[in-house]
Amino acid sequence: MAGAANPAPRGDRPSEPGGGPSEGHILGHGPGPPVDTLLVEDVVNEALLIRRTLEDSRQHRFNVHHGTSLEAAVEHLGAHTPELILLDLNLEDSSGIDTFHAVREASPDPLIVVISGISSIDIAVQAVKNGADDFLLKDQTTRRLVDIVDEAIQARRHEEQAALQFEQARRLVRELPDGVLVVDVNGEVLFANPAAAALFGRSHDELVGAPFGY
Repeated sequence: MAGAANPAPRGDRPSEPGGGPSEGHILGHGPGPPVDTLLVEDVVNEALLIRRTLEDSRQHRFNVHHGTSLEAAVEHLGAHTPELILLDLNLEDSSGIDTFHAVREASPDPLIVVISGISSIDIAVQAVKNGADDFLLKDQTTRRLVDIVDEAIQARRHEEQAALQFEQARRLVRELPDGVLVVDVNGEVLFANPAAAALFGRSHDELVGAPFGY
């Protein structure tokens, strides 16, 4: 008696074993260099919809690598640091908040936008509370994906620019020949440059955090 044939792969699931990340594909029509993006989604139709939506973007271009499992995502993140991760929490080898934590542990720096079905909205909200940058319901993909991604990218880039400007100003003040102290409303020293430390005859560590009473 002939053995039963293996079931054909579901039309909405990947047929390739392993689900390793694909080579990057440039999508979208925005200016500037493409945003390096990892899409983690194991449902073929959902992944195609996301890619088509990104293709319509006029704000950014995206260099999209697509993985279909947590294992593939973690492997990719071991060798690459994308700027953006689009993450389905429910994969064949992982589900729920554990998927988010595993991806964040593998790579703490990228933006993460969680893509969730309506039945998993509570878990998506939990992921945001644990550090995801935003979440998107799957039935909102074509309406909201580009806006959410654009807002997350712009917010991150503004944060990075502000941090860079602060560090440049901090370095400039450190090098001034005049003493500079920054004191909060309670009189506690928040910052002292080397010239201020020399002026007061104290080390930087002795000044910062102490009440200003000189």
